[in-house]
Amino acid sequence: MAGGAETPNIAALPAIARLGACESARGPDADRRVKLLIQFAVEGSHSGAYSHLRFDLVEGRSESEIRKILDATHEVLLETLKVPKYDRYQVVHEHKRSRMIVEDTGLGFVRSDDVLLLQVTSRPRSREMKENFYRLLVERLATR
Repeated sequence: MAGGAETPNIAALPAIARLGACESARGPDADRRVKLLIQFAVEGSHSGAYSHLRFDLVEGRSESEIRKILDATHEVLLETLKVPKYDRYQVVHEHKRSRMIVEDTGLGFVRSDDVLLLQVTSRPRSREMKENFYRLLVERLATR
């Protein structure tokens, strides 16, 4: 941050806010943890490779199915976007079928209840990296 203002990592801010209300936040090293989270919010993770993934899907999948999706996605993220192994921030949102309207948009196929919307928040990546990420993710999910 020296030399100029930087945009904070918005995804880390809720964690900072929750830390104050958390039982484990109280104690001798609470200040250190808050400072680390604030530093992360401003400067990013170790390599600046931090990514936050939000999965929106129709409710009804088993815990095992969801875990396979999350694990496959993280593996592909490691391979294609080169994020550090332990920079894993994945949030799953399950919705009633009536709450997800995902239509054809002229692509010529019918969507099933297995539809998955994925939002990736990350530092800028090249078009090639993003295309490789999504291509490999589709391949991996098709085999699980």
